Amino acid sequence: MGNLRLHLFITVLFSLLVILTLSGKGMALGRLKFNSPAFNKSSFNGVEFRLSKPDDYTSNDTRTYPLVVFLHGAGESGIDNRRQSLDLSYLGNGFSNQARSFRKKHPSFIYSPQAPKRTTWDGHNLDNVIATIEHLKSSYPIDIHRIYLIGYSMGGSGTFSLAEKYHRQNGQLFAGIIRLAGQGNFPEHVHSIISKSSLWLHIGLQDTQLRVNKAREAYAYQKKNQPQASESIEERKAYNQTVTTSTLKINDIERFKLSEYSSQGHNINILPFEDPSVIDWLFSKTIAP
Repeated sequence: MGNLRLHLFITVLFSLLVILTLSGKGMALGRLKFNSPAFNKSSFNGVEFRLSKPDDYTSNDTRTYPLVVFLHGAGESGIDNRRQSLDLSYLGNGFSNQARSFRKKHPSFIYSPQAPKRTTWDGHNLDNVIATIEHLKSSYPIDIHRIYLIGYSMGGSGTFSLAEKYHRQNGQLFAGIIRLAGQGNFPEHVHSIISKSSLWLHIGLQDTQLRVNKAREAYAYQKKNQPQASESIEERKAYNQTVTTSTLKINDIERFKLSEYSSQGHNINILPFEDPSVIDWLFSKTIAP
């Protein structure tokens, strides 16, 4: 009888844990490692990627929608066309409250390419990304004044390279860029392209000093070359650490931001988006016609 009661107790306890998990009170379903049906497998010119469309989109839709381009880090490289979008709950992947809230508040197209292993976001990979963006623009009702770019780590480094190359080849600007833990040296002409967009840099101060320096240098360049900008600095306690955000405003509009996380290391690909104002900031940006 004692063993039966113990078995029943363990069964009930396990069932409760499953319920909590699926209800979002434990580990949200959207955090599990799979892509929801919204993030469909797609391809163009033989190159596969993931594409998410607005929930209420139809082929005869007369509205236009923003497009978000996400460049992953080195750990998500490969040819499985899967892992690059697994952590994009903040862009609507999955069934968590965060994913559902994004899809309701910011209907948009999400384009998530994947770089092959042992490559970076440059050269042929960027050519494929640019060609696919142009394909999406011609195939769907994309608002060309609201194309956004997010990149983490290797993808964070790739954001500046993609922004410069896309503008040089197609004259297209990204309305807003979020760069997470990027690194790499960029000549002045690249920064001059970025200055035409809006940029928010995120860096953990426990990351390598090189990455911290690159984030600060990118912000300092914009500050130096935007003398008309007014600067504000906010320090707050969040995520069990101090988050310091410096902001440059031009004509009372936030254009360039740098957030430093005192206790965070390189793994900063998800944390900033726990604050919904980060995505709200990105979707508020537009390039004037």
